[in-house]
Amino acid sequence: VIAVHCKGGKGRSGVMISCLVLWSGHRKSALDALELFTFRRTENYDPELGLDGTYNHYIRRGPCNQTVEGPSQIRYVHYLEAVLYSGVQPFALHKVHLTHISIPVCHCRAKTPWFVSYTVKCQRAPVLDSLNGGAPLAVLKGRLGDTLTLKLDVVVWGDVRIELFRHTKRSPSSVKKLVAFVIFNPAFYPDKSRIVFQKAKIDVMNKDKKNKLTGEEFSMTLHVAGSSEGSEIMQVEEEMRAIFKRTGRLLRYDKGEEVISEEETTGRLLLIAEGEVEGVVHEMQDGSSMHPLGRSAAEACSLGKAGADSSRVPNISILGRNA
Repeated sequence: VIAVHCKGGKGRSGVMISCLVLWSGHRKSALDALELFTFRRTENYDPELGLDGTYNHYIRRGPCNQTVEGPSQIRYVHYLEAVLYSGVQPFALHKVHLTHISIPVCHCRAKTPWFVSYTVKCQRAPVLDSLNGGAPLAVLKGRLGDTLTLKLDVVVWGDVRIELFRHTKRSPSSVKKLVAFVIFNPAFYPDKSRIVFQKAKIDVMNKDKKNKLTGEEFSMTLHVAGSSEGSEIMQVEEEMRAIFKRTGRLLRYDKGEEVISEEETTGRLLLIAEGEVEGVVHEMQDGSSMHPLGRSAAEACSLGKAGADSSRVPNISILGRNA
């Protein structure tokens, strides 16, 4: 007997079970796998509703079907279908340079502006926070048809999460609330100059069925730098790798071994060519240590060889004083 569970028993559990029946060949498509889970998970399954699990049905006509509702969760079940039938290699870590996000001004926001900040995470590690450096909040307002542009200029690969927050005031320190996020993998959008997520495919926003927060035309468009444009960030990375390869020497470390400390005085630089690095802050009182995401490498680092479950891979890891 295999038991699969999560908090609600239909989101993460539904993704894993749907992927299992798809991977095993019990169902041939992502939609069929998702509907099988919905049918088995729901008592008194309503075939007219199918994969629609909104609470509107509960108010109007009785219990809704218990199905996978998160757009990003559903997206990843379809990703598996692409892996099985289209030959997509998600573990190839296909890199893309995201230049900016464009968001249209909707009718609901034309009169009531939003003060927004945003973050980008790559393989669960933060690579961009718009609040860093004292930057002002972006303002989503203007005439209907105008577009808000959010600058990114980051190189990402693997599982990418982009979050949009709404602040109560114009001040960056004001209370903020998560109003939208998307999780995606660039490997499934080869040679695309734009990756577009409509409102129904954006988490949190997809629950705004009556368009009280934004109009139905709300979307997030990710702009990707084409190969002809040449990403300066990726060029610098390749140049740095070439320099290290030409002048450096190969060092190997065991998992958990300290690579470089905050007190490092030799002036050496280390390029992490394989594996993963994680900042470790040692607590002097009880001898314990913690591994906070987003810590700078200068705060002391240890290296562990990246395994199949590796979750943090930095863009370009060069360690050392003033690196």
